[in-house]
Amino acid sequence: MTLIAIAFMIPLFFVMPIWGRLTQFSQKQYQEVKAESSATAAETIGNIKTVKAFSGEKIGVDMFVLNNDGAFNIGKNMAYYYAFMMLFFQGFFNGGFIGVAYFATQQVKNGNLSIGKMSAYLLYNW
Repeated sequence: MTLIAIAFMIPLFFVMPIWGRLTQFSQKQYQEVKAESSATAAETIGNIKTVKAFSGEKIGVDMFVLNNDGAFNIGKNMAYYYAFMMLFFQGFFNGGFIGVAYFATQQVKNGNLSIGKMSAYLLYNW
C-alpha cells in the first residue's frame, strides 16, 4: 500500500522544481514592475508643482497606470501558477489515497488483510 502512495507522489518531485523556477522568475518580474510603479509615483508626487505648472498630470497618471497594469498581470500569472500547483498536488495526494483505499478494500475482500489493519494504516498514514 505504501508503494501505491509513493507512486502517486513521484510526479510531484518533477513538478516542484519547475513550479519553483516559474514562481521565482515571476516574483523577480513582479518586484521590478512594482519598483517602476513606485518610482513613477514618487517622481509624480515629488514634482507636483512642476506637473501642475506644465499641466502634465495626465502623463504621470498614465505612466503609473501602465506600471500598475504590468504588476497586476504578473500577479495574476503568479496566482495561476499557484492554483495549478495546488490542483496538481491535491489531485495526486487524493489519487494516492484513493489508490491505497481501493487496494486495501480489495485485500480485505480477498481475506488477505483485516479491517482493523486497513483502518489503522489509513488513519496513521493519511
